[in-house]
Amino acid sequence: MSESLTDRISTLSQIELFSYLKPEELEVAAGLFEEETFLKGKSVCKAGDDGDTFFVVLSGELEVWGGPDESLLLARLGPGSPVGEMSLLMGDKRSASLTASQRTVLLVMDKDHFNSLLLQNNKILEYFSKIICQRLAATSSGKSVGTNTLVLSVMGNPGLKGTSLVSCALARLLKEFTGQEVLLVKVQSQIGKGRSDAPALLTEQIEMDNDRIRSLVKPNETGMAELNVGIRTDTSLSSYGEGFATLVLKLRENFAYIVFDLVEDLAALTGSIGEFTDVLVSIVDEPTTEVSITEARSFETYELINLFNAGSKPIPISSCEPFVLPEDASLANGAILGSPLSPGAVPLHRLTRKVLGQTVGIALGGGAAFGLAHLGVLKVLEENQIPIDMVVGCSMGSMVGIAYAAGFSISDMISKAHEMGKRSKMILGIDFSLSAPGVLAGNRLRELYTPLLGSRRDFRDLIKPCRTVATDIESGERVDIGTGSLEDAYRASIAVPVVISPIKREGRVLVDGGVSDPVPAEVGRDMGADICIAVNVVPPLKKGVEMALSRYVRRLGKFNPLSYFGADQDFPNLFDITMNSMQTLQHELGNFKAISADVRINPDLSEFTWIEYYRSQEIIDRGIEATERILPAIKKKVGLDA
Repeated sequence: MSESLTDRISTLSQIELFSYLKPEELEVAAGLFEEETFLKGKSVCKAGDDGDTFFVVLSGELEVWGGPDESLLLARLGPGSPVGEMSLLMGDKRSASLTASQRTVLLVMDKDHFNSLLLQNNKILEYFSKIICQRLAATSSGKSVGTNTLVLSVMGNPGLKGTSLVSCALARLLKEFTGQEVLLVKVQSQIGKGRSDAPALLTEQIEMDNDRIRSLVKPNETGMAELNVGIRTDTSLSSYGEGFATLVLKLRENFAYIVFDLVEDLAALTGSIGEFTDVLVSIVDEPTTEVSITEARSFETYELINLFNAGSKPIPISSCEPFVLPEDASLANGAILGSPLSPGAVPLHRLTRKVLGQTVGIALGGGAAFGLAHLGVLKVLEENQIPIDMVVGCSMGSMVGIAYAAGFSISDMISKAHEMGKRSKMILGIDFSLSAPGVLAGNRLRELYTPLLGSRRDFRDLIKPCRTVATDIESGERVDIGTGSLEDAYRASIAVPVVISPIKREGRVLVDGGVSDPVPAEVGRDMGADICIAVNVVPPLKKGVEMALSRYVRRLGKFNPLSYFGADQDFPNLFDITMNSMQTLQHELGNFKAISADVRINPDLSEFTWIEYYRSQEIIDRGIEATERILPAIKKKVGLDA
C-alpha cells in the first residue's frame, strides 16, 4: 500500500461519512478519490453546472452561495464535509456555487466511481439520504448562516423575577461554549438606576459611533463585558425599537453575541422587540397556550418557568420545553459554570445549547445484557465533555437512561452493574410465572433495580428530560412514556414477549419497546435534540456462539421446562428461540430506526449472549472501544473538534 493511500485512509477514517466502513471497504473507497487544491477565492463549481463530481473537504473551507444573484451565504463547509452528492444522486444541475474561502484541498471523485461506492456499501446510501434531507431543510429556510451576530433578549412577564439571572447565565455560557466575544446589555428603566455611569444611549441625541460605545462597555464582577443603557419611563416604550435597532447595528461590529437583560417593567417593549432581537427568552409562570410572538414575528421564542416565583406552575424540571429553573442554591451563588450537573445549571446549559442549535440527545437501544455497553458509551462521552441534554431508552436502555437522567455518576452506575451482574443476583432475579403471559413475572427485577433509584420514583424527580418506549401489543404502536412512575416506565419497556410478562398502563397492555422501536432516535428528535446519537447494542447472530440457556438446561433432558417433552434434546429451547428471534429483529430494525440519528454507535458484541450480565466489564469495554472509534465524528458534530 502506498504512503499516500495510507494517509488518505487515515484521514477518511476520521470522517463520519466513512466511519461505518470496515477497513477493507475503507481502502477501496480511498482509492477512488483524487486530490485537488483550490486557492483562496477560487471557484470550485457554479450553480447550473452539471453535477458530475463528488467532493470531500480534506482541509480548508468551502463557502456555499445561493439565491437569485448568488449573494446569499448558505453554509460554510469544513474538513470532513461531503459536497455535491445531491446533484449526483438526483441527476440535477448544481443548485449552488462553491468557493474556497482559504487554501482548500478536496478529495474528488467522478460520477462513475461515486456510483460504484454506493453499490459497495448500503450504509453510505443511508448516510446520503439523511444529508440530503438536512440540506433541503436548510436551503428552503432561505436564511444566511454564519454571517450575523446573534442577539438574544430576556424578558419577564410583569411581576416575575429571573430576567437578570437568566440573561447573565446565558451570556457567560455563550462565551464559555463558543469562545467568542459576548456583550451583556442591561436595560434600566430609570436613568442612573444601578451604576452611576449608565448612559442614556437611546434617549440622548448622541452619535453612536464604535469608539463611543466601546468606551462605555465595562467588565462586570464576573469579567463579562457589560453595557448599561438607561431609558426614560415617561416616553412610550414602543418608540424605542428603532433606537435599539441602531444600537445593535453598531454592536454587531464588535461582538458575536449580544444578550439584552430587559427588566420586568419593560414588557411594553414586546411590541418592538422584533426590531432588534433574534431570540426571545420569556420568563413565564406557566406555559402559554396563546398564539406566540414567534408565529407573528421572525424570531425564535423560548419560555422558561422560574420556580423561585411564587405561584409558578410546578411542572417537572426535566420538561423539554418550557425550560424550568428550580429553586436551587447553586443559582444564587453563581455556580452555573462550575457545577454543570447541578439541578439549577442543567436547564440553563441546555437552553444555551438550544439557542446555538447544539442540544444533544442520545437514544439507548434495548438488548438485555448487551445494554451494559451503554455505560461504556456514556463514560467516553462524559470524559470527553460531550454534553447529553436529553435521553431516551428502550428496554435495557431505558434502565440506563433513567439512572443517567436522575443524575447518577457513570462510575456509580458501572459499580452497580458489576454488583447486579453477579451470578447470585441473576438467580435472584428469576421468578417463574404461572398466572401471567410470560415465563418470568418480572417482579424480582423491580426488587433489584428500583431500590437503586433511591427516592427518585417519578419522572418529576429527574434532572434531565427522559423518555422510555414500550409497545402496545394490541395495536403494535410505539408508546412513549415520559410521565408518572419510573418503575412502570422501565418495567413496560423491558417486557420481552413470552419471556417477561407485560404490564397494563393507562388501559394499554405494554411489552418491550424493542418490538416497535429498538433504537428510538426519532423520539430524541421529537424531544427537541438538535444532534442525536443512537446506540444499537444488539449484534447480528453469530454462528458458533452457544445460545444463552442451552448450556444450562441441556442436562435436564426431558424434564427441561423450557423445552419439549420427548423431543430431541438438541432442539433449541423456548427461551432461546424467542430471544434469538428478537435479536435478529432488533439488530436489523434498530439499524433502520437509527438512520435519522447524526451519529450511530454499534459496539461489537457478537461473542456475547443476552443473559451474560456477569461479563459486565467486558461488555462495557466494547462500548468504550466503539465510542472511541467514532469520537472524532461526535466532536465535530457538537463543535468540540477545534
